[in-house]
Amino acid sequence: MTHVNDYLRLSSNEVDDFLDELRRSLEDTVAMPSAQEALADLPLAPPPAAAAAAAPAEVKVDVETMDWGHWQLQRDHIEIGRKIGSGEFGDVCKGVMTGTGDNEGMKAAVAIKTQIKGSRGEFLEEAKTMVELHHRNLVNIYGVCTFAEPILIISELCEHGSLKDFLPSSAACKLTFEEIAAFIMEIAEGMQHVEETGFIHRDLAARNVLVEDRGSRGMRCKVSDFGLAVELEDGAEYFQGDVKKPVPIRWTAPEAVRRGRFSSASDVWSFAITIYEILTFGLDPYDGITNQEVVKQVCDEGIRLPCPTKPRAPKGCPTELHEVMMKCWEHSPGDRPNFESVVELLSEVPGFPSDED
Repeated sequence: MTHVNDYLRLSSNEVDDFLDELRRSLEDTVAMPSAQEALADLPLAPPPAAAAAAAPAEVKVDVETMDWGHWQLQRDHIEIGRKIGSGEFGDVCKGVMTGTGDNEGMKAAVAIKTQIKGSRGEFLEEAKTMVELHHRNLVNIYGVCTFAEPILIISELCEHGSLKDFLPSSAACKLTFEEIAAFIMEIAEGMQHVEETGFIHRDLAARNVLVEDRGSRGMRCKVSDFGLAVELEDGAEYFQGDVKKPVPIRWTAPEAVRRGRFSSASDVWSFAITIYEILTFGLDPYDGITNQEVVKQVCDEGIRLPCPTKPRAPKGCPTELHEVMMKCWEHSPGDRPNFESVVELLSEVPGFPSDED
């Protein structure tokens, strides 16, 4: 079998074609019965009594015993390489996946999450969410290996790693404003798909966006880390989280900080904070003050991040872009634009890609 290091020296068009075909085949599977539909004999959850979706607890698909079908990959077709990061449940490694069927013998670099600690069920919940979400601006899942330990989640590999780590790099410093604007638009379009599919990410930040290297076609941002993502119940306006659990204060909307209420509108808030991270090439929002001061200023006093100017934002920030950010930071969730509207607003900002491009 080809070793990881040997494979990574390859850059053939065949590999690109293999990955493109695999992504297309995965998008086609969205139309097939979901894991929930395949297990339709399980009792259904009762409708929510209020606008808030009850936290999934007693009745849900058992990801530990469910049949993953074609998402179940053969372990002997997966080669685990070097560690490239750590997650809540174990290591994240670079690896190689060998194709089967029409792609017999083809090899592609992949990212492999391993579960060596924590709950098997919680680990697989992220995989189940990723099965439902496929888009060019989301990190897509290729499958799971659950028949032996450690269990694995295999997904796209983004060579440049997290956007948070990439932004301070010399490569990022060479980006033009138009390329930065494209990053922002790609994240917005990925989150529009999450919203339209009925999910809430709940942890959007530069650290949870990966940067894909597309060779001569440049780079692309992909939203990742769906471990906290939830699907809204039909008719629910928000998901009621556990107010006792910590949240990333600097990225979280006031209603989620104070009452644990998460919605697409709270994702929109986090998206605008992520824009600030991008414009400042990785600076933390509200740097220089404590989390307690952030809560007081943002939730109680209505203070928002100012328009970042040079040198804090090396490529600048058009007034029109900051106006979009301010719309995303409206105190009332109902006053914020949804992601479809955000994409439209961004397309009107100078330097941003539009439908005519």
